[in-house]
Amino acid sequence: MLIAGVAVFQLLTLPIEKMLAPQNEIINLLSAKQKVVLKYILHGLNAKEIANKMHLSYRTIEFHTDTIKKAFNASSKSELISIAIKENLMGIFF
Repeated sequence: MLIAGVAVFQLLTLPIEKMLAPQNEIINLLSAKQKVVLKYILHGLNAKEIANKMHLSYRTIEFHTDTIKKAFNASSKSELISIAIKENLMGIFF
């Protein structure tokens, strides 16, 4: 009984980031275009370069990038890339 109590206590004290869906599951929630944008971000392209490749406005790419960052709970593109490396998402897109 005590073991279950400890497990519940540990669950209740986890930071909210640990209770979110695993990053691999978040990828499944992204649209097809957002996945392509994420792939290009991970390849090091900026918004204008991605826009040229996808034949879209760079503002549209920035919007997709912001949506992707929110999905991964990242505050910047560099943090998004860091999360991708940490979660081994690079293998999905390379």
